Order: sequence, then structure tokens, then C-alpha cells
Amino acid sequence: MKFIKLVLSVLASLVWIFSLNRAFKIDGNALPPIGKFLSPSLGIWKNIANPDPGFKSLVSNLPAEGSVYFDDRMVPHIFASSIKDAYFIQGYVHAMHRMWQMDFSTRAAEGRISEIIGEKALEFDKTKRRKGLKESALASLENWKNIQKYML
Repeated sequence: MKFIKLVLSVLASLVWIFSLNRAFKIDGNALPPIGKFLSPSLGIWKNIANPDPGFKSLVSNLPAEGSVYFDDRMVPHIFASSIKDAYFIQGYVHAMHRMWQMDFSTRAAEGRISEIIGEKALEFDKTKRRKGLKESALASLENWKNIQKYML
């Protein structure tokens, strides 16, 4: 029984390695090998290894002092003298590693993915624009501004 479990584990590992290093075609569109993308030495995780060295010069331009300490797991620890500066630093640190995702998510909600991808995303964009998420967000913002006038 132990031998069967061992053989199945090795077989599953080999299938997994093969599938991660193989390009797939889906409806005529090529999907590149995902293994290279997820590789810790060559893929997306390589970008997280070194924080932006210019971060301290950006933080020093703030009216109050602020600093960020990245621990051994690259978790940022933010220290600032005001909550406003702490939020600014948090936004910057977040954008350091996720700017592409933030931009792509915004475009997806507004129905503007075809600006990046091309004609393949036109139907997706049409669906998103029919839902009117951008207009709803702008209307919500105006409502919050009006409520804020009365609260102050």
C-alpha cells in the first residue's frame, strides 16, 4: 500500500511539473507556460525581492517624518507621525508591488480592458459598460460629498 502511494505521488508530481512547463492552446489562443510565471527565481516573485531604493527619498518629501521597515518576509512596517502620512505611505507601499493589478482592476470595472488587450476584450467591455459601474461610483462619490457637507 505504501508503494502505491509513493508511485501515485511521484506520478502526480511529474504530471504537475509537465503541465506547468507546457504551453496550452484554448480556442486558438496560446496560454504561455505558467511555471515560468510562478518561478521564484525568474517569475513574478522575483519582483518582490528588493523594495524600491528610492522609497526613503519620497517619504522624506512629506511634511512629517515617516519610514517603512521591511522584515525578512517582506512585510512592511509603517511608522509615521500622522495618520495622513501613514495612509500615504501605505498606498505607496501597496502600489509598489501591485500597480499593474490596481490599474487592470480599475480598467476592468470601467469596461476599458480592450485598451490594453485589444479586440478580444470588446464583448467583456460592452458587458461592463452596460452595468454602469463607473457611473454608479461617480454618483456615490457625489452623494458622499453632499453628506460630508452636512456632517461638518
